[in-house]
Amino acid sequence: MHSELLYDIPAEAGGISRIAVLHSDLSDNARDSVMTRFRKGEVWVLITTDLLSRGVDFRGVNGVVNYDIPTSSAAYVHRVGRTGRAGRQGGVAVTLYSKEDIPYMKHVATVVSMAQKQQGAAAGEGVQQWLLDALPSLSKNDKQKFKKRGVEVRTARGMASDPKGAKKARISTKAGYVRREENKRKGAIAGSKQRAKLQSKQDDGDGSDFGGFD
Repeated sequence: MHSELLYDIPAEAGGISRIAVLHSDLSDNARDSVMTRFRKGEVWVLITTDLLSRGVDFRGVNGVVNYDIPTSSAAYVHRVGRTGRAGRQGGVAVTLYSKEDIPYMKHVATVVSMAQKQQGAAAGEGVQQWLLDALPSLSKNDKQKFKKRGVEVRTARGMASDPKGAKKARISTKAGYVRREENKRKGAIAGSKQRAKLQSKQDDGDGSDFGGFD
């Protein structure tokens, strides 16, 4: 995700300096540096794991995007709670999901529905009851697997039922810009080989029978 978005912020707006990534594999110094820059507003987009879902307070966060489904209601609340510290309102929380994620969405929809009721949402607004009833409920065993392994559970299920489709759905970890540059180089190399091959055929078949002077 970080490598894919790395080139999306224009250079005149700060470019790659405005986006950062934070996860447990980074050194303590690297993590501290990223958090300091984010607090100062130097970093606009911070891509992180559940490492920052709780225990760390950032003021003025305008939005949270869940790129994968939180593994529990508590995890969802802690993630999106980044936008509502100290009673602050106006933040936006977006959860991206695919068709394969639908069986794991009920706990998210339930939390959103409860929040909307507490805010006094009028009848017909927000998450509808028919939608909550339509979403499947996970078994206790499936809940434990999902909480432990996250989206890997539904990915493994998808690969088991449709290995070819799962292989096609894999997301590249390379940025689009990098992939395009690699494709250009591959195209240039292939074109060069093709031209050399054609030239070699022309040199070998020029139609001349002259064998030189005795």
